[in-house]
Amino acid sequence: SGNSIGHANAELAKPPISLCEVQGYLYAARLAVAEIASLLKKDELAERLHAQAAKLKRDFKRDFWMPEHEFPALALDGEGKQVKVFSSNAGHCIWSGILDGEMAQRVADRMLAPDMDSGWGLRTLSTQASYYNPMSYHNGSVWPHDNAIILEGFRRIGRIRDAHYLLSAMAAVAQHQRDFRLPELVCGFERTNWGSPIDYPVSCSPQAWAAGSIFQMLSSCVNFVPDAHRKTLRIEEPCLPEWLEKVTFHNLKVGNAELDIAFSAVNGHTSCQILRKNGDLKVIIEN
Repeated sequence: SGNSIGHANAELAKPPISLCEVQGYLYAARLAVAEIASLLKKDELAERLHAQAAKLKRDFKRDFWMPEHEFPALALDGEGKQVKVFSSNAGHCIWSGILDGEMAQRVADRMLAPDMDSGWGLRTLSTQASYYNPMSYHNGSVWPHDNAIILEGFRRIGRIRDAHYLLSAMAAVAQHQRDFRLPELVCGFERTNWGSPIDYPVSCSPQAWAAGSIFQMLSSCVNFVPDAHRKTLRIEEPCLPEWLEKVTFHNLKVGNAELDIAFSAVNGHTSCQILRKNGDLKVIIEN
């Protein structure tokens, strides 16, 4: 939105604007293409992309990190100044891997604070921001796809219980929607024991990336790691939330192979069973 990138004093950032999460997208893209280049025996290209990704990561931590807040700035404005507000964009930086280690853990802790966590999911903008508005499009609302990306990032850094918490929040939102369909977004008002999420007046429903969010969140919980080139599917430490007793995936495709697989949660432990498998595929389950 045109009014969603503002400094702490609510002054809009001057373009060109460099968003924190976009740096992460580029970082992840370079690493992904480098892997493809390696498979194609283009080693020089792969090495160059790895070097570019590493430099971007170093520059990102130098330019975006706010040491006084232990959090990345939302953006850099056209003058290179940090936009020093707390936003959900930072969670995408965990997902992409451009933030890792202790930095990622501190950001995750901060994102789960009450000013970011509405109870219906994480807000796009902290309630502490001067231009926070729970009924705005991007300045304090809650987006399912945004939370799904953050959830996957939490899973990436080993915070499975926090991932479960976000999945539970999104499931609660869905329970208050027609046909249990996640909408594009909801307002960022605080969750109460007697209320329901406040609908954003012109939220799209159905909406593609909101619909896809539930699959991304479930996939993160069971932790699929497909590798079509090597004809393998790794399932690394699958862990369903306690309230979700069973999930079955049908027609899951990895390369030319296809399988059905079921996951069950009993007494805090998740097990899985291959119901059907067609094609050349090795399934590796790690607990």
